[in-house]
Amino acid sequence: MSELVLISIHPRHVEAILAGEKTIEFRRRWTARAVSHLVIYATVPTKQIVAVVPIEETVQGSPTALWNLARQHGGGVTRAELFTYFSGLQEGFGLRLGRVKPLRRPIDPFVKFDGFRAPQSYRFVTTKEASVLRLALK
Repeated sequence: MSELVLISIHPRHVEAILAGEKTIEFRRRWTARAVSHLVIYATVPTKQIVAVVPIEETVQGSPTALWNLARQHGGGVTRAELFTYFSGLQEGFGLRLGRVKPLRRPIDPFVKFDGFRAPQSYRFVTTKEASVLRLALK
């Protein structure tokens, strides 16, 4: 695994990703750095890191363009939800997800990661955190 980014996702969307129904993750902001994998943290009430998934493609575009991407690849949201999420923005990001790798056992990051705080948008995974994740994937 190279560059890993931790993102917070509502459990409803995490379930859809794990089931293969949602293959696009939408973000209002995204990094300019190359990212190979997303580390998925399921928010309240789950509060666990549950999976790692490769990013196949990052698409930057208007909400309309991202809606078209969602319709093609399975965005897991309605048109109204997507447009509400991107309200006030000219452009956003769609991350096309590869094959999801669920962790053998979810990780409680509040226990396993020093000073963990769930990111509002995203954050890069430290080398020490990546080691914990590698063990959880075996």
